[in-house]
Amino acid sequence: MLADPRLVAARERLGGSLVKAAVARAQELARSGAISPAAVADTAAASLPPIAATLTPVINATGVLVHTNLGRAPLSAAARDAVQAAAGSTDVEFDLASGRRGRRGAGALDALARAVPARWPWPPRRWPPAATSSSAAAS
Repeated sequence: MLADPRLVAARERLGGSLVKAAVARAQELARSGAISPAAVADTAAASLPPIAATLTPVINATGVLVHTNLGRAPLSAAARDAVQAAAGSTDVEFDLASGRRGRRGAGALDALARAVPARWPWPPRRWPPAATSSSAAAS
């Protein structure tokens, strides 16, 4: 049953537990006489969702981009492209220039530093800051 090409493709797309559960439900229907045994694979394949998520896209026609009951504002094209690029193998902890292990999130930290200029490097070389007389007295 699980060798049916539609169910093999669904297992790759959705995971084995969803596919096995759909097959089990279809087999129960066949045992109860609701469907013929020959229709088990068809029924199981037809009952599977297109993606393994429970979110349903909606149109927020209220004119408000973010609404507490409608989730997040739509992602921009650049954000969708970034998510698509990150979906594969990426250099999360690998420095491509040196060929060595890199710092996790280095690209995000660099982008943040460019977007929000601050005293750099952060933290300051003396970290934690030296105790002042008032903080030392409190200890």
